Amino acid sequence: MSKHTPGPWSTCCLDRCPHHVYGSNHDEVICDLLHNEPNCYGYDKYSGIVTIDQRQANARLIAAAPDLLEALENLENDDNSIPSHAWDMMQSAIAKAKGETK
Repeated sequence: MSKHTPGPWSTCCLDRCPHHVYGSNHDEVICDLLHNEPNCYGYDKYSGIVTIDQRQANARLIAAAPDLLEALENLENDDNSIPSHAWDMMQSAIAKAKGETK
């Protein structure tokens, strides 16, 4: 069982709030990409500014995270149809998402 807030996650009103990712009931903000400060998701260490388009793209990617994790966890490679390097990448991504060492 993963420790993250259960999905699905979503973005809402991206034209008005391009920086929020919400939990399944829209009553919890999972991630806020608003701040343009170091060590926050809304900060680019090179330019210092993240555009609204970048925030929207980041929010969509973060909102998809629980679905992506579930999809990876449900893949099987019993017939070795997935190349070993791709399988290793998938297993590493799952471990990273769960805070495990791989």
